[in-house]
Amino acid sequence: MQRHSVYCALDITGSKIAGVCAVVNRAGEIVDISCHSGPSSGIRNSRINELGTLAESIAVVLKKLSSTSGNKIKSVYVSIQGQDVKAAHSIGIIPISEGANKI
Repeated sequence: MQRHSVYCALDITGSKIAGVCAVVNRAGEIVDISCHSGPSSGIRNSRINELGTLAESIAVVLKKLSSTSGNKIKSVYVSIQGQDVKAAHSIGIIPISEGANKI
């Protein structure tokens, strides 16, 4: 059985969220490619107004992309576009367990 690599990417803009998922074999050839897009809710005037709504829009696109490609999506390359987009790199830790003792 040949091993394949799965590459997924999202393009988030103020009007839509577009996603693509490609399956690449060891020789570097694309074996399968799937695309899906949906509306981007939660972004207005190049700003994220409602993070929960935007997260739901992204989840819908990723779920459709996963089901059409037949692969489990483990990582995604993301592109966010807008007139006033600025980025800052930061590192943080959030405890996520019942007892809040695991990071």
